[in-house]
Amino acid sequence: MKFATDKDFMQSLQTLTIKGGKFGRAAAQVIGVLRLSQRKTELAEVFAGLVTTNHGESRIQHCTKYDLQGSCRLITVQHDGICLLLFAGDHEGCDEWLETNKGKRFHLKETQDGRIIQSTRVTESVANAASRLQTVSDFSTGALWEKLPLRYFETMTVGLAPELVAELKAISSIVSDEELVPLACQAPTSGQSDLLYDVFDLLRGGFVQEAKARVDRFEGSVVPLENASPAALETAVSGDEVMLVEDVDPVLFEHFVKTASYEKWMMYLHPSQRGFANKDFNGPTKLTGVSGSGKTSVLIHRAIRLARLYPNEKVLVLTLNRALSRMIHDLVSLALGDGTPLNLEVKSFWELCREKLAGIEPHNHLLYTDKTVATNPFAVSEYIDDIWAEYYEQRNNNRDAKVLAPLHRTLLVRSIYPCDYIRQEFDYLRSALAPSEREQYLALEREGRAIPLEERYRRCVIDGLVAWERKMTDVGAVDYLGLTTALYKHLEKLEPSYRCILVDEMQDFGSVELKIVRNLVRPDVNDIFLSGDPAQSVLTKYHRLSDAGIDVVGRSHSILKNYRNSREILNAASELFKRNKDMFASAPGIEILDPEFANFSSSPPLLLTAPSLKDEVLFALGHLHAKHNDSVNHSFKSCIAVCGLAQSELEDLSRQISLDVLNGDTNVVAGKVFLSDLEQTKGFEFDSMIILNCAAAAIPHPHLPAEESYRELCKLYVAMTRAKRELIISYSREASAFLGKVVDLFTIGEWHDYADAREQKTLRIRSGRFSAEPVLQNSELDGEAVLMCPEAVGLSSAAQEKLTQLVAGNNRYRGNKQIGWKTFDSFFESLRKSPALHTTNFVSRAMWDEYVGLHGRLALRSVEPKPATGRRILTLKR
Repeated sequence: MKFATDKDFMQSLQTLTIKGGKFGRAAAQVIGVLRLSQRKTELAEVFAGLVTTNHGESRIQHCTKYDLQGSCRLITVQHDGICLLLFAGDHEGCDEWLETNKGKRFHLKETQDGRIIQSTRVTESVANAASRLQTVSDFSTGALWEKLPLRYFETMTVGLAPELVAELKAISSIVSDEELVPLACQAPTSGQSDLLYDVFDLLRGGFVQEAKARVDRFEGSVVPLENASPAALETAVSGDEVMLVEDVDPVLFEHFVKTASYEKWMMYLHPSQRGFANKDFNGPTKLTGVSGSGKTSVLIHRAIRLARLYPNEKVLVLTLNRALSRMIHDLVSLALGDGTPLNLEVKSFWELCREKLAGIEPHNHLLYTDKTVATNPFAVSEYIDDIWAEYYEQRNNNRDAKVLAPLHRTLLVRSIYPCDYIRQEFDYLRSALAPSEREQYLALEREGRAIPLEERYRRCVIDGLVAWERKMTDVGAVDYLGLTTALYKHLEKLEPSYRCILVDEMQDFGSVELKIVRNLVRPDVNDIFLSGDPAQSVLTKYHRLSDAGIDVVGRSHSILKNYRNSREILNAASELFKRNKDMFASAPGIEILDPEFANFSSSPPLLLTAPSLKDEVLFALGHLHAKHNDSVNHSFKSCIAVCGLAQSELEDLSRQISLDVLNGDTNVVAGKVFLSDLEQTKGFEFDSMIILNCAAAAIPHPHLPAEESYRELCKLYVAMTRAKRELIISYSREASAFLGKVVDLFTIGEWHDYADAREQKTLRIRSGRFSAEPVLQNSELDGEAVLMCPEAVGLSSAAQEKLTQLVAGNNRYRGNKQIGWKTFDSFFESLRKSPALHTTNFVSRAMWDEYVGLHGRLALRSVEPKPATGRRILTLKR
């Protein structure tokens, strides 16, 4: 006799346990049954001491109920060869569950993962109202039949009149039985009538998987459990709905029934993925999967198994994001408690580098701490941003970045903002090559970088990077790629110190980081396990596994089923990729996986507008305040992500509105509402996700190559797919071009029609990609300082050269004629008032027109956008 648990069983047992008292004692009886079922094979032995209820149960075929303490019940379905544990609860809870699951039947289905057990609900006779299924509408939009793959709809409508098929196609989630029953009864046979009713009833409740299973059962492509042979049952494996008790980890289970609910989907929702956790691989292995497919869950289960398999050797779970590292650590601790293997470590790459460097360079221990990093120990902090600005803009008499001037000027001509592009190029170079290898950069094929760079400009990058690293050393700070570089210098000293390393979000690791990973674990069975999603590549890095000595040929796998997002949210996110696929032409090796939708629906995502980013923030806060107050789910979590803000601005905003920023210090398991940029949301999930400032001025970056904007599209996709049931995207003035092709998948409106703004007397925030306060006011800018401003993007070489000659920071005269100016403002005003100076200073008409545009752009840099008026929905560009 095999024993298995249905998808509702664990949750019901946890609920019973938490209620305590007599209910807790009843739960203990059920736990005893589960323990025995893992060791015994006979019904009498497993249910010893329990008696069946006096009354039978007709709502579910082959159902047997057992009496528990405190008037509680254990509901099972028993066939020859298998017993399914379905639900445990008090009398009222059990009755409600049985009514909801009336007509539930199980069958065996052949899949690529093996023979799994599925269920669906079946009406005995559509003509009998008492026997009909009664699901509650999920109020999703669109025609119900479109939720099914076409082959399923064609199977269920074979032989029907075209007029009836047309009427069936018009059915939506608000269809009533008074409308549905007469349509179903027009089918030529009672069996097909029952089928039509059941499928559309299940679809209006959002139960797409059950609806498909109902069609499978009708066409005979599955085997009802009551008809399954003992041999077939013996080969059954765990699936999404039914898990064999032999696959239930007893330690995880004991803690699961006693813990809060946030971590439960991470640890229990994906039994069908257990094969990836339990299989031994003869070398490095790569698991890719769509967002929400349970990749991190697989990785956690696998890490726990390997730590137990190799109890005398260390197993490491490694992430790039410190907040994600902490969350995984907390999940393991909450799930296992005192049962956590002592040899299992969870670290961010930052922490790993610091730990190794502390042993190799103990004299530099102060450099490799995060004390100098103001608020975010991940070093993507306001302090690093400030150091970068000081270095790049050559403030405080530091002229090291002067070596970048030729590259800076050619990028301006190409309409690229050099400050951001060159910083990205530094990261790209550091992720590709160690300092001793950087001469190879001169000939490196820069995959994913759209702007070609001649050798002389690449030399500028190498020299500028050396100066930037020296600058950070001088001020006693380091970013995480700086740590990577520092550790890589000692690569030959890094001996294998781990039996297994499991890397989450592997697509964000560059080749240099992966070389370090390769050195820390010796080649062996189960040595390296890489998990990630190429579609979530958000960092400008050189990523090539072969360059790191990691060979996954023949050991690459994919999982496509999404469990996290509602059908509507995932569809919007997936279509965002598909309809903007032209942006991926230059993306190196990014494969967009086509997801299988989760088995639930929600309202369509919202696309809302407000007069300014400040208003967006206040409306979002008001909405979430009401949402959390109304929620009966105490584990309800939400996040506000903001596009286009520097980390320093995000930190400043967090202090003003009293929200935690997602970083290495964030306790996601304990917290409720968080603030983040787009990329730091990766790896998390939230009941409600609000993305602000999704405006044309903020995303994509207006002055970086359009060919590389796919990374920002990936960031937006990442943030969208964090939402389980509610997604709101918000903008002011003009929406991002990314959204123009998917507006049909959103409900469009204005914030004030959906929420009340939170009252806050002062809130200082500026929208737009370049929103930080300038160090120098316009009236103080000389020619060199002007060229550092984003407003100078697009200026011709001649205009740049003339500007630096004429506006060199001091007033100069030849006789009574001025030939040099201290500031751009005074230069512009002089030439405006005296056109004769154009000829004297060799300023052509075309050049003057460039300066007029530049002056106008600079004049707008500190002006807040004027609030929009009226109730008009702002136009989206397509």
